Amino acid sequence: MLGRPCHAADRAWPGEGWEGDKQLHSGYRTSKPDSPGYTDEQHQQVAAYRSQLLELGTQVMTHPYWETLKGNDLYTARM
Repeated sequence: MLGRPCHAADRAWPGEGWEGDKQLHSGYRTSKPDSPGYTDEQHQQVAAYRSQLLELGTQVMTHPYWETLKGNDLYTARM
């Protein structure tokens, strides 16, 4: 999420933490702490972002500009 505060959960859904195996030639172990998951407010904000992204994407994909291009020009412009 954009602008996520540092105390926010790192995963959307609650989950148990874990610790990985010791790394070769190192004492380092990867790990993740338990996650409480997002709050209702955070879930609502993600839903709002997704809705906005869908709306903006639809505006771009259906813009009249694309009708002015044909063949390889259209393909190249979309890439």
